[in-house]
Amino acid sequence: MISPTKVIVKVEKRYQDEIDFNEGKLWKDTSYNPEWNVFPYGIVHSVPIRFPNDGLPYDIKVGDKLYMTYTVLMDDSNMIEHDGEEYWMVDMFSALAVARDGKVIPLGQHILIKKEEEEKESEFIIIPDTHKTIKVNRGYVFASNDPEIPNGAYVTFEEVGMFENEIEGETVYVMYNFNILLKHEKENN
Repeated sequence: MISPTKVIVKVEKRYQDEIDFNEGKLWKDTSYNPEWNVFPYGIVHSVPIRFPNDGLPYDIKVGDKLYMTYTVLMDDSNMIEHDGEEYWMVDMFSALAVARDGKVIPLGQHILIKKEEEEKESEFIIIPDTHKTIKVNRGYVFASNDPEIPNGAYVTFEEVGMFENEIEGETVYVMYNFNILLKHEKENN
């Protein structure tokens, strides 16, 4: 089973519908805000016959763990059944990154940023702990495929078009390379 233009992935489970809790399980209603409960990754079953001819890097191999936008699993038209198993078709613009051999590799124009947070302080106002940190539009590059914006670079970015995702246990912000506004001299060592 191979698609001319889409990656085919096998998803272990579509939704996180249960939580382990005190040696028992709680069941979640995934119909309420289903995008919060979807598992946006799967194992690559097959790669497309042809990749987009846009000059962007698409380093995807069979067996990779592919991270994608949650919208892929929200659209039932992306699901196909084969030999009694469910597989999902992923457009290249919905493929964010792959994990292979402990390394995260962004795909296309995507870049992954570990966002920095700053603490608010005041001599005159008591700030509750839940509101002491503020998110800023700066951070360190977690994974990049752009040699001019290498891993570890400290950058300022636009908040437009970015979204939070958990990739290999790390909370990162996914955006496009062109959302990077400035690369600072300070680097993460």
